[in-house]
Amino acid sequence: MKNLFLGLMALSCLLLVNCRLNGTTINEEYIKEDAVKVSDKLYGYIEKDNYTEADKLFSAQFFKVINKGSLHVFLKKNKELLGGFKSRVLSDWGSRNVVGTNPATECKLVYTSGYTKYNAVETISLIKEGGEMKIVGYHVDSDAYLK
Repeated sequence: MKNLFLGLMALSCLLLVNCRLNGTTINEEYIKEDAVKVSDKLYGYIEKDNYTEADKLFSAQFFKVINKGSLHVFLKKNKELLGGFKSRVLSDWGSRNVVGTNPATECKLVYTSGYTKYNAVETISLIKEGGEMKIVGYHVDSDAYLK
């Protein structure tokens, strides 16, 4: 009986070593707050045409898909099409935080934004990278792009 017990203990230890233990939380308010701070900075930099500072808010993963020059062109064109910024309201958001052996933090913010020429729905996706929230996706949906 003692050998069976020791064998089961050894097997349990082996399984724990090879097992990945993770826990997930959804829609944590503090994650949203961190993400909103980043989006506030982004809108401020765009409004001041300070695209070099805006670059620092984006994830390295983002720049694997689009280069900084193309991002600057997009931000300038977006501002020309939509007009000057008037207002924005956080209309939806969600977050997922995985803790454990494979940690990951993600957040998505959806803004209904008003500009002088057109309105838009802007979606900003963020991940925690190097301890900081970084933008990994920025999508603008507006009738301005249909004209």
